[in-house]
Amino acid sequence: LCMVTAFITMIIIDRSRADSLIKAHLHTSFNVDRKEISGEMEILIPPDTALTLYVKHLVIEQLQKSPLDENGPNRAEMNGQRIDFGIENYQRSVRIAFKKTLKDSFYNIISKDAIVLTSGWHPIPDIPIQFSLSAQIPVNFSAISETDRITESKPGDPVRFSFSRPLTSLNFAAAPWVR
Repeated sequence: LCMVTAFITMIIIDRSRADSLIKAHLHTSFNVDRKEISGEMEILIPPDTALTLYVKHLVIEQLQKSPLDENGPNRAEMNGQRIDFGIENYQRSVRIAFKKTLKDSFYNIISKDAIVLTSGWHPIPDIPIQFSLSAQIPVNFSAISETDRITESKPGDPVRFSFSRPLTSLNFAAAPWVR
């Protein structure tokens, strides 16, 4: 009986943790000739949860929040380096459209030979969140990330990844690998 009670308690605690996690879907596409990333991040922030997104090296094109607070949009503060979402007693959804033009470095490369992204290429949360990722890659490329679930896609369709553990940033690589 004690083992059954402990098991049920673990399931309930695990479920409540999952409900309190911030969830984000990141979609990206690439302009290889301009070495540019275009992205959109959709985030669900549970009640009583604060979030800071570091966006220092990104150009934020659009920031949408819902629901809107009567005194302004959800008290999000953006200072060019980060976006702060304070604690609210209701669930919020946020959509951020961004771009980044890369200079090839040890951390990030976009070329006709490969796309490798390991640092500062998307909004970075201050706490681990539950990510999913989709990326529109060149037709002859295949992609990998540190995921445990990859959804197969047809050439020309976005590649899709889901992550079972919360993370603060994602790594991504794509190239014309042979299967």
